[in-house]
Amino acid sequence: VHLSDVNADVIGCYRMVRDDVEAVIEALQALDAGHRAHGSRHFYAVRDEQFNPIRRDVHARPNPAHAYTPGLAAMLIYLNRTGYNGLFRLNSRGGFNVPVGRYARVTICDAPNLRRLSAALRRPGLTVDVRRFEEALGDGRPGDFVYLDPPYAPVSRTSQFTSYTAAGFGPDEQARLQQAVVGLARLGARVLLSNS
Repeated sequence: VHLSDVNADVIGCYRMVRDDVEAVIEALQALDAGHRAHGSRHFYAVRDEQFNPIRRDVHARPNPAHAYTPGLAAMLIYLNRTGYNGLFRLNSRGGFNVPVGRYARVTICDAPNLRRLSAALRRPGLTVDVRRFEEALGDGRPGDFVYLDPPYAPVSRTSQFTSYTAAGFGPDEQARLQQAVVGLARLGARVLLSNS
């Protein structure tokens, strides 16, 4: 099993859940308590005063996914669980800019599920890497099952958002992905693609 994403934050978080799940849970429980006590004020303080500055330092290193810490992984999970629609979005300067979501009830720290995910990520033969889709799909063979979940193509002229990463994922990337999927299917792989 090969799990890959171009987003080093996602891969760094998966690696911390795999390698140090108890530290991630402990940090996430503290973020949960802060959110329950202070709500959106806590969300913005974590996003702007902690996550973005630490993330900027991590992304200044040669391999950001390897520089992730349990605390940074917990912040990413917290921001994802409490942010608007569970989005991961960056502005043009590379800062996480998703606003707080409006949830009556939200599960921030699901410790049993995190422990199950940690165990699954530690299975022999499973790799977790930062890779562009072209590189990852180049390993495809007949009989493989490939699941792809790219940034969704905009469905109208007014929904042009494609910047889940600073590099974006626009029409050219969507077309290359389509060609890669057709190539994998012709090769004999089974392919499932989520998109708009």
